[in-house]
Amino acid sequence: MKFFLLLLALLGLLPLTAEARLVSMKADNVTVDLPREWQVELAPKLKAPWGRLLLSAKAPDGKFLILAVQPMPTAEPVKALAHLELLQGPARKDGWAVSELRETLIDGMPFYSFTLTRKGLEVPDVLMAVTFTREHAYTLQLGDPKGNVNDAPVLEEVLRSFRLITPRAPMELQILPVGEVRTKPQKMLPVKWVVGGVLGVVVLIGAVQLILVLQSKARRRRRRERRAQRMQSGKPETPTAAEP
Repeated sequence: MKFFLLLLALLGLLPLTAEARLVSMKADNVTVDLPREWQVELAPKLKAPWGRLLLSAKAPDGKFLILAVQPMPTAEPVKALAHLELLQGPARKDGWAVSELRETLIDGMPFYSFTLTRKGLEVPDVLMAVTFTREHAYTLQLGDPKGNVNDAPVLEEVLRSFRLITPRAPMELQILPVGEVRTKPQKMLPVKWVVGGVLGVVVLIGAVQLILVLQSKARRRRRRERRAQRMQSGKPETPTAAEP
């Protein structure tokens, strides 16, 4: 009886496991699971400012996924924040509502996401999600033109199916509101520059003090010479105003 119930349970799970198919992009180290009824195009010729498109997929009801990769060879958090700002900039310019950034963990990779609400709509219909390694930025754009992207389980499943074939170390980010960090933070002056500046000031002060001492000695010497000349000429010594 237990075996029969187990068999029924396995048969009941078959339709669920057959609904998704694995789409692999080995050259770019990425895989995602997509519903079988979705139309998929690998390496589409469309262009996006936020990376090279790896995949576009669309469901019969209009839901869609666009996946892109952008090289980030220097692995600087400032560039990662600039990438997020690049994603939000056009939407803000067009007057779309942009949500706050959210952070979530998918297969050990931190994803940073936000939603977009087009003009005239009351609910967000586009979700942007990005994860950063020390070499690349992977951007997923998921949409539900006919509904609320936050209430679309199939899109959530697609997003959470994202995998790197060969694991990569994630880039460490300290998330700040996009728009607050637009330039690199000012770097500390090298220690040798600081030491050199201090030594320069000390030398300058020493030189000024030396000049003042020499000028004082010269004035005293001139006074002694005048006094000696008066004594030789027999003229009485009269006080003179101090020389500057």
